[in-house]
Amino acid sequence: MASKLLSQAFGDDVNLYEILEVDKSVTNTKLRKAYYKKALVYHPDKNRDDNNDDSQLKFQAISLAYQILSDKEKRQEYNETGTIYDDDTSVTDQGVEQWRQYFRGLFPKVTISSITKFEATYKKSDEERSDVLRYYKSTKGDLNKMITCVMLSDDNDKGRWYNDFIIPAIDDGIVPNYEIMLKKTLGNVSVSSDLNDDDDDDEETESENDGDDDDDDDDKKTVNKKNNTRKQIVKKTTNKTTKAKKIQKKKKKQRKQKIYSQKYVVMH
Repeated sequence: MASKLLSQAFGDDVNLYEILEVDKSVTNTKLRKAYYKKALVYHPDKNRDDNNDDSQLKFQAISLAYQILSDKEKRQEYNETGTIYDDDTSVTDQGVEQWRQYFRGLFPKVTISSITKFEATYKKSDEERSDVLRYYKSTKGDLNKMITCVMLSDDNDKGRWYNDFIIPAIDDGIVPNYEIMLKKTLGNVSVSSDLNDDDDDDEETESENDGDDDDDDDDKKTVNKKNNTRKQIVKKTTNKTTKAKKIQKKKKKQRKQKIYSQKYVVMH
């Protein structure tokens, strides 16, 4: 019964530590806190929509995972064998109500009003920001999946997460920019236009770059024209010089011939 409940909620070959998102060296205090946070994600009193059955199943599963890992002997046995025995616990038959009572037994002050009060302090806090960015990276920007991971969240939180946590973190280089998935899972949520602005900026930059390219082309044409002009001037000058040298050489030869002719006449 225990293994079946866990596999139905989180799939086959499920790991109890992964369910509660802790490592094997977790202390009892941190284990308790992890269970509390995960329980608030799937708590039946906070999930009364169409996914309530799934939330109840997962609420039971994480409660069972905590019950096993919080017991020293059962935790040691699980660490050694990796097996969940169906006779490990008898709290799998009575359904979600028993797990609700189990949760209240661990956290007797937790009521709907206290959850709501805690929600008010959690939202917009550093703790929520840390959770949002962690799940943003693990889900690669899938806001729909993030809602199932971040406690006390719903669709209304998407825009706030996007504006207050995700975009600043992307700008600061803290997290990758999963732009396509963000746009896909935001839906009709109203957000700041940073992603669109980026596109516009890219287009504007591209346009500016095109303009720069045009300017560069004009500059190149001007330079080439000047270079060609210089070449033509040099060529003309060279031609003139060469022609002048030929004329001078010809005159020099004519003078030599004249002098030779005069000497020949005098001798004869």
